[in-house]
Amino acid sequence: MDPRDRGWMKLPRWSDVYNDGVNDFLDKAMAKGARGNQICCPCKKCCFRYWFQRDGVYDHLIAFGFTDGYDEWIFHGEEPSSGINVNDDDDHDFNEHDDIDGLLHDTFERCTR
Repeated sequence: MDPRDRGWMKLPRWSDVYNDGVNDFLDKAMAKGARGNQICCPCKKCCFRYWFQRDGVYDHLIAFGFTDGYDEWIFHGEEPSSGINVNDDDDHDFNEHDDIDGLLHDTFERCTR
């Protein structure tokens, strides 16, 4: 399975291909994005708000599916493909206004639909 091919995420949740994809996701998430023995749950119900052990996340992904649009697993140890350098410390303008309300709205917008 191509590591960036996420078409299986849109398949019926009872299919073998979806189940294999969930297990592959969990293997990678537990290896790269776990805190202790838990990862944040990317299911439609939790929408990254709660942390569970592998079995709990597996159950949620089978029951509810992934949060819409979570094609890059950036909360589970995967680097974003957008080319954004998140470690660029040279361009900080400390007088710049942070729009935390806008950021939170944009981040969690799909969870309220």
